[in-house]
Amino acid sequence: MARLYKVLIVPGSHGRIRSLSFGRRTLQLVALLGVVLLGGLLLLGHYTWSYHQLVAHCAAVTAKNEILTSNMDVVEDKLNKLMTEQKQVKRLYNKLQTLLFDETGQNNVAIGPLPENPIEHGFTRLILESEKSELERELEILVHKVAAAQRSSQLVEQHLDAFFSYLDERKIKLFATPTIRPIKGWITSPFGYRDGPSDGAERFHEGVDIAGPLGTPVVAAADGVVTFSGTYTSYGWMVIIDHGFGLTTRYGHNARNLVQVGDEVKRGEAIAHLGNSGRSTGPHLHYEVRLNGYPADPERYMLDVDDREGEGIARVR
Repeated sequence: MARLYKVLIVPGSHGRIRSLSFGRRTLQLVALLGVVLLGGLLLLGHYTWSYHQLVAHCAAVTAKNEILTSNMDVVEDKLNKLMTEQKQVKRLYNKLQTLLFDETGQNNVAIGPLPENPIEHGFTRLILESEKSELERELEILVHKVAAAQRSSQLVEQHLDAFFSYLDERKIKLFATPTIRPIKGWITSPFGYRDGPSDGAERFHEGVDIAGPLGTPVVAAADGVVTFSGTYTSYGWMVIIDHGFGLTTRYGHNARNLVQVGDEVKRGEAIAHLGNSGRSTGPHLHYEVRLNGYPADPERYMLDVDDREGEGIARVR
């Protein structure tokens, strides 16, 4: 006979006593269900806790990535500005190196070239810890690049300091060097060989043509003395200025000359009005630089070169 277990339920002094009888197998089944239920509750609690931990971690990672992305934008913007400034400084430096020539026409500034940009040439690859996120790696690379750019900028500054110290000793020649653009306009025909405007035959263009509105002031590119002011062959009204040191400049196709032979002029002083005199297809200035009587490329001397060459203006000669 199977052994039974009995449980008495006594509700109170007036209630009816009840009894429950169950066998050993039933007791085992109830115990098993209790264990399963308890295990399920514990597992559910663990998964709930893990879920909240994961949500919190994801939120923290998202916030961190947003901060890293923001920092990367700032660092990258700073890097781009540094690289742009370096290019501008190097361009100016290269222009300055063409200013001072000895009597043979050779550059006699011997302070060495500017350092190469470590960002663009031979930048050392960084070894980063594997546990870092991709954004952290990119940010660290950018930070190192900015540091390299800053070091390069310091070297550039040192070179320029040395260069300007040299220029201080050569101020007279510097003021006599045609470093500015004689009119506000666009170069439409550069120095060198080109097709002739009338017959299409290739000829050597001894200066540059700069287009602009009729009547635009034409200014002296450097200090000097006017040696010619009048009409000059196919160039119409022309002004020629002697700057000393073998340098002269010519300004042709003027509408009106404002100076006379013997006048002393300063860099930036108006000497004529832009015109269309002589053999010309439109208002423009024919501008020449001559060194010891030989034509030289005026753009090599200009420190204010305009990159909008030919923009929106037809080529005139």
